[in-house]
Amino acid sequence: MAIATGRLRRWVRIALVLGILVLASGGGFYAYRHATRPTTVTVAAGSSDGEAVRLMSAIASRMAATSASVRLNVLDKGNALDAVKAFSAGQADLAVARADIGDLSSAEMVVVVTRAVVLIAPRRVVR
Repeated sequence: MAIATGRLRRWVRIALVLGILVLASGGGFYAYRHATRPTTVTVAAGSSDGEAVRLMSAIASRMAATSASVRLNVLDKGNALDAVKAFSAGQADLAVARADIGDLSSAEMVVVVTRAVVLIAPRRVVR
């Protein structure tokens, strides 16, 4: 009886160590996948000729092809006013539009693009 009990205890210890090892490996793999997952930014774009949407789609596909850590999800809103409305309503993280279109008072981020230079300035609204 003592021999069987000793073997059972040894088998239980081995199973416990292997189980902990499998759980630790799985947790580490999950943490690695979560940390390296790219961030997706939604961009609302719209213009009368559709050029803004084509440009943003080209940038998004290039970022995806180079495995960038930020990905763009382009929303085609048809015109710049609808893009600004989607941005103000919180449907998009960014909008491609002129500054004098629509009400941007509830916007949380402003992006200024001038001559291939991008300035992203987050703005916090304190209420």
